[in-house]
Amino acid sequence: GDVYKRQKLNISFQEVVNCVAKSFKSRGEGITQMPPKLGISTRPSAFSHAMPAYIKGDLDVSGLKWISSYSTNLAKGMPSLQGLIILNNSNTGQPMAIMDCTWITDIPVSYTHL
Repeated sequence: GDVYKRQKLNISFQEVVNCVAKSFKSRGEGITQMPPKLGISTRPSAFSHAMPAYIKGDLDVSGLKWISSYSTNLAKGMPSLQGLIILNNSNTGQPMAIMDCTWITDIPVSYTHL
């Protein structure tokens, strides 16, 4: 069979919020590595950012969020924010997941305090 399969995440909104809250807590505990964003501007009203991160502890996962913002996309009927998250096994570097990041980027930070 094909090792690369498209899967729909079967998780609730609250589970996503809990995961995001856990990542904020991990950052506060000092068990993360999150270097500054690396970005490029391809147009006057556009940018793309690379955001690598690593969380130690029980999560022990590394990854990269690659997100672009093109405000002119709205007039084209496209979302202004688009991107991917790539999660890697921290022991081997093997990619474990490639996901759309638009939906998680749209979750307001205030929801993590629910």
